[in-house]
Amino acid sequence: MKKSRFIIALLAFVLALTMALAGCGGDQDDKGNGADEGLQVIYNIGWGPDDPAQPYIYPSNTYMRFVFNTPLVYNWIDKDGNTGVDYLLAESVEPNADWTEFTITLREGLKWHDGEPLTSDDLVFTQDFWANNPEASFEYYGVEAQPGTWTAVDERTTKVVYEKSYWNFLRFLDDTLFLLPKHIFDGLDGAAFLEYKFENGIPVGNGPFKYVESNPEEYILLERFDDYYEPAEIKHLRLQLITEDSIAVAAMQTGEIDITATWDSNTTLLESDPNVTVYKVQDRRIQGFWFNQNMPFLDDENIRKAIASLVDTDELVQGALSGVGKPWKYVVPSFAAGFSDSLPTYTFSVDKAKEYIEASGYTLGADGIYEKDGKKLSITWYDGYGEGSEINKAILIIQQQAKKAGIDLQVQEVDDDTWSALRENKEWTLWFNYSYADTLAGGTIDEFRYSLDKERNEEVLWGTDYDAAAAILDAAETAYIAGDEATANGKLGEFYTLLVEKGIFVPTWAYVNAYSGNNRLDISKSAYAEFSYLNRITAAG
Repeated sequence: MKKSRFIIALLAFVLALTMALAGCGGDQDDKGNGADEGLQVIYNIGWGPDDPAQPYIYPSNTYMRFVFNTPLVYNWIDKDGNTGVDYLLAESVEPNADWTEFTITLREGLKWHDGEPLTSDDLVFTQDFWANNPEASFEYYGVEAQPGTWTAVDERTTKVVYEKSYWNFLRFLDDTLFLLPKHIFDGLDGAAFLEYKFENGIPVGNGPFKYVESNPEEYILLERFDDYYEPAEIKHLRLQLITEDSIAVAAMQTGEIDITATWDSNTTLLESDPNVTVYKVQDRRIQGFWFNQNMPFLDDENIRKAIASLVDTDELVQGALSGVGKPWKYVVPSFAAGFSDSLPTYTFSVDKAKEYIEASGYTLGADGIYEKDGKKLSITWYDGYGEGSEINKAILIIQQQAKKAGIDLQVQEVDDDTWSALRENKEWTLWFNYSYADTLAGGTIDEFRYSLDKERNEEVLWGTDYDAAAAILDAAETAYIAGDEATANGKLGEFYTLLVEKGIFVPTWAYVNAYSGNNRLDISKSAYAEFSYLNRITAAG
């Protein structure tokens, strides 16, 4: 997991850039070339399929968000931290009282790019195809645990029934359900689907832009789909493929591209350019680290709290992120369901860390390292992110604070295979990873349930607190389904409190994504988030 890989992952997060389709004005020639060719969005060629003409198995590919729609997009975040749901192909999605049945109503008059009507039959076909041919999808999920029964009631209405409450259904419709054209793929099995070749290499999508052509190492050219339910204002959209952030920033400054995203010191560089507008927003991830409570020393709550007390979030943001980020002390973002500024937090204090250590019976040795029963307080932090990455920098900063507190915190860099083996065997010690936050309906509970998965993490992340954490989430879910959002929020607050009081997750910073556009683009009134990719950037005039 080297730095370049992290950049790719972050660029995947800022798929919000692909929101920029409904509104950059300007005249273009037939190929979309020239000074006024319209908006150009930057993303990394390493993310997605080698052949853009076979896109269905890679729904995270950035250009997919222009060519294909899902029924909806949820949990976009605007500059004020507000969240919401936008309906795309779907006009509405209505759950029953206990979230076991859903009625999906599609917009009227939807079409595929080849002119064929898009109906509920396509929605049902897509679900059934993925459920029966999981090998044909790169990252489709959600059907294996709860396949459900999908029925086309009429051309626009689909009825979906599950045996138990499907808490994360809205996210499923957003994140994974890229529709397949039944009139093309009906009768094909998974193997034939993967080998299918579109006529002239042009895939049949349903989004605001149609695929025109591409050079896999340079660009993808798209053309407005005039039969889209809300046609874009620009005729052509060129996605310029730039793999290095610094090159994209330089192209931004010279006017070669219209919009890009950056997350490090390049933000400051762009802010000083009078021809560029930079818009910043906190995203839905809080970076921090978890403890493996199966490992020596880390099964001790006091030792976990001692390490948590050695996290100076201000120093981490400056030293690891070059100041681009937000020091954050809470385990979730401020817009998370159940958040309150009265939630407990960790306080940076070397002296407090020593108090925790000594409370567990350790005494300070002559070498400045605490010990007990002849064993020194020595912990190895395995770093799979690579020298020079922001995570590596953060770990080394914490290591220096640990030394002041009498903890011998060793840092050992490991390659991808070794890190994967440590994860598989549950032999990692401390692990930098995210804490997510969505709206209640969007999946806050499911995000945390993932970390509570018995097979993967019981007695690892949660230790003896597993049952208590699971019970709190069960109560929150029950309250939400019953329509008692106040109780649900209160229970989530209890859950966040448990994370802190038991020293389970330690926040370090909130990511702040910067979106840069030439001044002719009005990005100040846009809303950004991981899956908000449509109708978010409008023309300045």
